[in-house]
Amino acid sequence: MNVLFFDLDNSGHHFFYNYNAMSFSGANKYYFTEADIDDQKVTQLKSIGVTVLKTDIQIEKNAVSRIVAEWLILAQLREMVSEKNIDKIIFLYFDQIIISSYLFQLIKPIKCHKMGVLHWLPRRSVNLKSLKRASETGLSIVVHTEHIKSRLFQSDVKNVKLIHYPIIEGEKTDDKIEKESICQLGCIIRDAKTILYFGGTRYDKGLDLFIEALKYVKHELNVIIAGSEQFFKRDFIKEKTKLLFGKNIILDLAYISDEKMHYYYDIADIVAIPYRKIFSGESGVFVEAMSNKNIVVVPNIIHFTEAVAKYSNGEVYEAEDMKDMGIKIDRIIENFEAYTKGRELAHQDYKKKHCLQKFSNSYKQMILGEQNDL
Repeated sequence: MNVLFFDLDNSGHHFFYNYNAMSFSGANKYYFTEADIDDQKVTQLKSIGVTVLKTDIQIEKNAVSRIVAEWLILAQLREMVSEKNIDKIIFLYFDQIIISSYLFQLIKPIKCHKMGVLHWLPRRSVNLKSLKRASETGLSIVVHTEHIKSRLFQSDVKNVKLIHYPIIEGEKTDDKIEKESICQLGCIIRDAKTILYFGGTRYDKGLDLFIEALKYVKHELNVIIAGSEQFFKRDFIKEKTKLLFGKNIILDLAYISDEKMHYYYDIADIVAIPYRKIFSGESGVFVEAMSNKNIVVVPNIIHFTEAVAKYSNGEVYEAEDMKDMGIKIDRIIENFEAYTKGRELAHQDYKKKHCLQKFSNSYKQMILGEQNDL
């Protein structure tokens, strides 16, 4: 079998998911991606039998230019299907090209089985309708949460499969990273709890809302903000946090390695999820926190409420109500031991359900149709 994977995004931990989705044997595997993918990642993919194919076409932000670029890329894909005798295409980030791929398929059909990995619940009705029609003509869809699967089912979208996000497994932080981190955290308030905001500073992830919520927290608190600068920049973050009373702010605004990520989760007592109401996907931050025995504070959106209610390992606040979030953080601090049993239950369940090997095996079974023991 010849399988072609497609994604133009290899940034951050996104590549981790793609790599592990492709890390199975039993097929000739190709990865069609951006021209500037770095050599180290190409070498990694080669080690698991993946041949990297590159496109020079750039996706533009301008709407018209974007559509043209997407059609040109899909035309390249169509040629590769014929040239490489491809049996299946897996769109690893299908959210971005739902409409383009549907319309392209109507005019110049790509004649092989297609699978689309959906990270978000489509917010626009035109995307949802295109997804529904594509699923009726044979497109298989992969989602990462029961919530999205259920919502798609309600919208009559067919052929939906659930594969849970994997936990980014790792060994104990090495001495060099640990020493650097300890040095950075040398001024940490030892008698105070530590709360972690982890991940890129995207608008939908609500870092600004989190900082606002800290104004309402009465207790002393170590606050770690770790992740790449994206929408919210360093100057904005420093300006907004400098007047917070009793809050020890620790900034690490860069790409965080897996080793360092595990260090931050290990020292955090609480993990904050300040996402805006527009967020509709799975949260890798949430999955890692649940599996790492962290207490979580989450908005009442998507599947967060149900998960925290199931395990009693955190608090739920009214989404985008930052006073309520501050109150819930205080409640956690004041009743910290009450969450112990829930943290352990969540840890055990998530370690099993979000196992990395299970993630890889699920993709293998879906693509090759093998009956693996999952």
